[in-house]
Amino acid sequence: MEQLLAIVAYFSKERAVIADAPATFIIGLILVGGLVWLATSRAYSLRLTNLESELRLSKAKEADYEAKLGGATPGEAQKSMDALERRLTAVEPRRLLPDQIDKMGAILAMHPGQVFICRDTGSVDTVRLEGQLEKLFRQKGWGVLSAEAVGGNLQAPSGIVVATRTGKTLTEQARSVIDAFTAAGVPFDRRQHPAVPLTQSDRDDSELEIHLTHAAQP
Repeated sequence: MEQLLAIVAYFSKERAVIADAPATFIIGLILVGGLVWLATSRAYSLRLTNLESELRLSKAKEADYEAKLGGATPGEAQKSMDALERRLTAVEPRRLLPDQIDKMGAILAMHPGQVFICRDTGSVDTVRLEGQLEKLFRQKGWGVLSAEAVGGNLQAPSGIVVATRTGKTLTEQARSVIDAFTAAGVPFDRRQHPAVPLTQSDRDDSELEIHLTHAAQP
């Protein structure tokens, strides 16, 4: 409002000059108006060009995205990626990660005992896992017996079976193994067998077993 009043005041002061040269004044207004129009038009044209470029780029990205997805929706593509990841995980050698080894070791060291580790020879992806477990148990003071079996009779979705032969009672060593796998976030299955009459010499070697076998396919 103040600017408008200032313009009115200016023209009031210059009224005499405008009256003496009206043609010049009109031409000046036309030139100024033309320059303003040109500047505005140029700015609008640049803005329009930028928007068109952004639109073309967006369409190109969308077309590239659709080509890569093969016509699938984002949700379908995510499901395919998840399935592929599960298949890759299934064929990779199973192993313990460093932090899992540390967590298990801290618990196993508290109650060392005897453990029997048996690997199904048909489960070639468990070779590395078996070696890690044997090394870990021995490092923490455990006595380890190991063997390989063809087509073991203990199958489990997780591919790891912790079997005990003490009925409903768990020894400290068995509890340590269960707690160790649980703390490390390593899936396993439990098999609880009735206590069997064993001589004292072979009881410790048979009460706690870890079987490594096929894991269920995703």
